[in-house]
Amino acid sequence: MLCLDTNIIIDLFRGKLSLKNSQEEYAITPIIACELYKGAYPEVRKHEAAQIDELLSYTTFLEFNAEACKIFGELYAELCKKGKQTSDADLMIASICKSHDVTLVTSNKKDFENIPGLKLLAV
Repeated sequence: MLCLDTNIIIDLFRGKLSLKNSQEEYAITPIIACELYKGAYPEVRKHEAAQIDELLSYTTFLEFNAEACKIFGELYAELCKKGKQTSDADLMIASICKSHDVTLVTSNKKDFENIPGLKLLAV
């Protein structure tokens, strides 16, 4: 299963990428959904909110569970010790992906490359 990062989904919505003819199963996290809806509402962009609603109807919604919270704390401490802090949102996304053992697909590799044990596919 592949978890699609916000930037990948935006590229899908803009027609820069396509998931058609793919046999993969796709997922998103609650954090990614929040980022998408946040971007859809600064102005009247009902078509973007509708695209997000549609996306949620055919992707797996990965739960932000207790294991992800524990992983978040462990990763946060580890990255702080190394002096490689990551934004809380990106660290939450990575923690959720790790807790569900899925690969994160992103075009922002630099945001996630310091996170140990994260399965990452940069496009």
